[in-house]
Amino acid sequence: MRSAAEGLEPAEVDPKKLRKTAFILVGIIFLGAIVITAAYVKVASNQKEDYRPAFMDELKGHIRLQLADGTVTDTSQIKTDVWLYYQTSFDERDQHEEREKAFALLPAEGVHRVEFFVDIDPNSEEDCAKLAALSPQPGLWQVAAKAKVLEKYLKSEIRFGTVPHEKNGELIYDTSVAVLKRDRPEGKHPRTHVRGEMFDFDRAAKEAKMRDDESLAEGYRKDWFLMIVNFLLNEGDPTEKTDE
Repeated sequence: MRSAAEGLEPAEVDPKKLRKTAFILVGIIFLGAIVITAAYVKVASNQKEDYRPAFMDELKGHIRLQLADGTVTDTSQIKTDVWLYYQTSFDERDQHEEREKAFALLPAEGVHRVEFFVDIDPNSEEDCAKLAALSPQPGLWQVAAKAKVLEKYLKSEIRFGTVPHEKNGELIYDTSVAVLKRDRPEGKHPRTHVRGEMFDFDRAAKEAKMRDDESLAEGYRKDWFLMIVNFLLNEGDPTEKTDE
């Protein structure tokens, strides 16, 4: 019985043909990589250009606030169409370094900030005196927020994840930033949407440090937070249009 290989001779190998075939295969792989990369860049670019931050929550009507100077007002008086909500304590107001890095990137106009002091009681003369001593800043409302109505509003309406409370002598509160957009002109049915996500810059910085990649925190500020704010600003202010 003959074996399967019996009578077969090895084929002649031409080194030139092998090199030519190898070069062709490498060229096809290289060309494919270029095409795939170009397509990915195009899709990513289109997604960034067409990106529309999602609605996290819809706010109806307005809420009354007591400002640092004692003025009682409500959110209908905010005339810019993009605004930011965030919380702090009186003693820690200048200690949110990562958040301040993000705010430093904001455009000079078009964004209004509302800073809620979770440890300042609007019914306490001593607390209000401390708040009133702060220097006013353009485009910033500083609000006495240690009140049940406001605590419920920030938790249930804006969806901050933590109700301010003390633990082991430390005041715990949500340090995230909420981006809001007026989506309907003032009138019978004013409407504001919380847009995008709750931006926790402290958490992003910790993750960047854990991964030993500072660009992650920078990208979170510039390529995500700032992109959303600029997108909403470029939409224009819908309150300049007539209500339907």
